[in-house]
Amino acid sequence: MLYFNNLRFNQALRSLDAENNKLSIADIAIQSGFNSRNSFYKVFKKKTGITLTLYRKYFKQGSHTETIE
Repeated sequence: MLYFNNLRFNQALRSLDAENNKLSIADIAIQSGFNSRNSFYKVFKKKTGITLTLYRKYFKQGSHTETIE
């Protein structure tokens, strides 16, 4: 299960990081294989220590320089 969550998370992270991505967080979560936006939020917060909103804001400012593991 952890392996699949990691695959889903990494796919979602690539989608979030895509400069031309206009999808909502819910759409990214579903397209990445999460059952719901809420389950994606929980995994994201656990892996990164920050919320998706803060992550998107941080990335859009051009401050994103490393991959979150």
